[in-house]
Parts: sequence; structure tokens; C-alpha cells
Amino acid sequence: ATFKLRDLLDADRVTLFLIDETKQVLESEIASGSDGEPLSISIPIDTGFAGHTARTGEWLNVSDVKGHALFNPKVDEQTGYQTRSVLCAPVPSREGNQIAVAQLINKKGGGGFTQEDEQLLKEVIQPLGLILEGQMVTKQNWHSDPASNDKKSKAPNE
Repeated sequence: ATFKLRDLLDADRVTLFLIDETKQVLESEIASGSDGEPLSISIPIDTGFAGHTARTGEWLNVSDVKGHALFNPKVDEQTGYQTRSVLCAPVPSREGNQIAVAQLINKKGGGGFTQEDEQLLKEVIQPLGLILEGQMVTKQNWHSDPASNDKKSKAPNE
């Protein structure tokens, strides 16, 4: 999903953060670097652009992050990556509750993300939420009863 979003919106990086209200963190469910390798990211829910979107449900489109009050330069310092622009959107569940944040970083070709980029993201964000919600349910079912999962995974004649 992140690769398709990245290509559709000409973003250098895309991360889908699941909101963990209990731990008060955002956990990357699906993240990709510019090299296509998966990334594992965990950030406090009160940090940065994604945290703001998680707390408020607001869309953010920031074309120049330097000097912005929500910009957290520590991540760039740790990774050596340079964030220039960000587009963050809340990802809703089937019932309309926010379950995740989609964060797109650095519009390719320079500049920031456009109104057209926002519109494209709005068109795919709800189906994306349904997919994430389905994955979350499947994962919860899998982890809640490992014995029955072993039975389900075996062929009938075993």
C-alpha cells in the first residue's frame, strides 16, 4: 500500500502509523524508505506532524518543515535523512474512528504537496482504512488463539 501511495503522489517516503491509545504511541505498520526497504518506527503520540494528526484528526500539508513548530529534527538527525515537505492525513475505520495516520514525506521534484495530491489522498484514504482495519482484526484473531490457527493452517489430511 505504501509503495502505491508513494508512486501515486510522487512522495519520497510513506509511512502508515497505527494509533496505540493505550501506549500513547504511533507504530509504523507499513513504512518504506526511498530504497524500498521496510522501516520500523515508533513515536510518542504527542510528537511531530503525525502525532498532531493522530491527536486532532487534522490534515496537514506543510511545504517547508524547517522552523515549523511541529517539526521534530531529531528523527532527521538520527537517520541522516532530510525532511523538506510533509502531507499527513487521518485514516478512518469503517465506523469513522481514526485508527492510523498516513504520512507522506518529500514531494519528488521539490516543492510541497499540492491540492491535487490532497484530493488524490482523500480518494484512497477510506479504502486504505478498511484494509488496515481488516489486517488488524486478522492479526488480533491470529494472536488470540494460536492453537486454532495451527489447525487452520494444516491441510485436511494431516
